[in-house]
Amino acid sequence: MAGDGRALGFDSVSVGEKTKVFRLCDGTLIGVSSSSLGIPKAVRDWVEKGMDVSDIPVPRNDDNFEFEALIVRKNGEAVLLDGNWLPSDPVKGEYYAIGSGKQYALAALVLGKSAKESVEVAAKLDVWTGGTVTAITH
Repeated sequence: MAGDGRALGFDSVSVGEKTKVFRLCDGTLIGVSSSSLGIPKAVRDWVEKGMDVSDIPVPRNDDNFEFEALIVRKNGEAVLLDGNWLPSDPVKGEYYAIGSGKQYALAALVLGKSAKESVEVAAKLDVWTGGTVTAITH
């Protein structure tokens, strides 16, 4: 799993870097794409706690909690979250990508690039993707 580090905030102004891919204590990998600061960590923490719908992170004031997430369990099962806090049924496919550059990353994956290389391709073609690319192996 790989993700870029571009952090956007304050009406889509680049404000530095943030982590978007994580390994949880049980070996689960999670990637979170969001245009808002703090969302990847909030989603990661919620998944780490067991994804209890009664404990969904509550936005502060007018914070936007729009996000996409890809969760790959230790056994290889993958589920998607699209911002509504309800995980999809397990999805099956050879390639997955989320975020604004997903179409570019998917094309690169199909052409044989690694996850890290695919995010690097997306960063060249998508204005919202960029920064340091982090990759973790399942």
